[in-house]
Amino acid sequence: MLKNMKKSTKSNLVTLSIVVGFYIFIQILGGVGLLTNSFSGQLVPICAYVILAVSLNLTVGILGELSLGHAGFMSVGAFSGTLVYVVLHETAPQPLAMLLAFVVGGVVAGLFGFLVGIPVLRLSGDYLAIVTLAFGEIVKNVMNACYLGLDSRGLHFSLKDSASLNLEADGKVLINGAMGITGIKKASTFTIGIVLVIITLLVILNLVNSRAGRAITAIRDNEIAARSVGIPITKYKLMAFVTSAVFAGVAGVLYALNYSSLVAKKFDYNTSILILVFVVLGGIGNLWGALLGGIILGIVAIVLAVKAVKEAGKDGKATGGKVCGIIGIVLSVLSFILYLVIGFGAMAYLAANPGSVTVVDNAPYADSSSGLNATEDEKQAEAVAQAELDKLKNQDPAFVQQLAAQLDAEFADSAGYSLAELGVDPVAFVQWLLADFDYQLDGTYTSSDGTGTTYADVTMRDVYAFASTFMTDATAFSRSTEAGSMDEAAMKAKLGELFNAAMEKTTDTTESYIGVDLVKQGDAWVIDEESWADETELLFGNL
Repeated sequence: MLKNMKKSTKSNLVTLSIVVGFYIFIQILGGVGLLTNSFSGQLVPICAYVILAVSLNLTVGILGELSLGHAGFMSVGAFSGTLVYVVLHETAPQPLAMLLAFVVGGVVAGLFGFLVGIPVLRLSGDYLAIVTLAFGEIVKNVMNACYLGLDSRGLHFSLKDSASLNLEADGKVLINGAMGITGIKKASTFTIGIVLVIITLLVILNLVNSRAGRAITAIRDNEIAARSVGIPITKYKLMAFVTSAVFAGVAGVLYALNYSSLVAKKFDYNTSILILVFVVLGGIGNLWGALLGGIILGIVAIVLAVKAVKEAGKDGKATGGKVCGIIGIVLSVLSFILYLVIGFGAMAYLAANPGSVTVVDNAPYADSSSGLNATEDEKQAEAVAQAELDKLKNQDPAFVQQLAAQLDAEFADSAGYSLAELGVDPVAFVQWLLADFDYQLDGTYTSSDGTGTTYADVTMRDVYAFASTFMTDATAFSRSTEAGSMDEAAMKAKLGELFNAAMEKTTDTTESYIGVDLVKQGDAWVIDEESWADETELLFGNL
């Protein structure tokens, strides 16, 4: 049977088997307890990156046109699909809401691809790259300025502010300018991601190997010759461009539904370049290579984004990024090769001999939370970081007072009056923020220059959801007739009432990934106060 099978069919089966094998491999890792929380959280973005790489390769590799606007299509799909999900998930069955979100995200992105493609595909080379880059930046800036609300009268749109939406008192702000969409119920899973990767591969592989695919390839190789034999150039260029945009939109929805908030700045110029790098790494025109490129560089990109390693002084972040990048690429490539060659055998052996894997003492990373060997310095540094995180978890009185004073002062700087002036107890507010606080250590890294970092997955009350609830209620109140007749004191009291009500309404939690930096002073490790201030700002500074 295999002898009579077409070469393209064999190649397609190999590509799909890699995806299925990767899924099984990850499930085995999870089954034997070797899958850390941080890596589990990266699986959905990796699937999104694979879809983006494969779809962009259709335009760049198969069609031969350089597009730098893929993040723009991803953004359009992400916002449109997420809006559908946010509106429907409370009333419609979960599978139906998810399906409609992906369909709408893909269709809207495809529509934008068609509208952009008609004039843009008349260009080529650098000109096409510049115009598509401009499209991506325009989409980002428009979404940053976009305000969208929903009430019983329907949808309301504004480019000014949320107050100008003129929503009813029970209306809901769906897109809040630069804050984007908040309070999203996370729905994306690794299984859904793998299914979408397989669908993407099936559609694009069949397109490439079809008559239309051969026409697209002919246009890439020699457009003049293709035109001379009667191939409709515009039709096939649009076909490739729109198909690529559709799957970019689907990837955007998958990516967005993995987080509790969605902001336009996630889809900037750097994201388009990152996707292009995936394609170049795997080989332009090679869909199998784009698949591997999306997996390998997707892992590296996410790891570097959340685990920037400090090597020295103020330039530590840049230096650490380079070191981590080199290590990450090498380890990713080696691990994937090992998976292809001896993956299943190795995992079977590991399951039977759980104590057979060790890490040498001079390994660049020592993840003590995963049971790997850790040096004495790493154990001491992790203990100090853990003690600091315990202050948050156990609501240490002195720490709560300090944080309350800090938040109260920052609120006063931005709003013009303090929480206390609104009748809100800052200490009670911090205690509410920390009510569901929990963390899980994800390893400690130390270096010979006396610096180190402890990483942790943190769960706490969703500050974005609280802020969105408070702003929505406050905006609705400001439009009421009651607000117009109030003096300043009454207005502050009312805002304080809304603030406390928003605390009662917000029960959602969110997850963050933080790095607690430490420095060694003599024989003892201490928290880097500047870095710790940055991390607390990351956790609480969204207010």
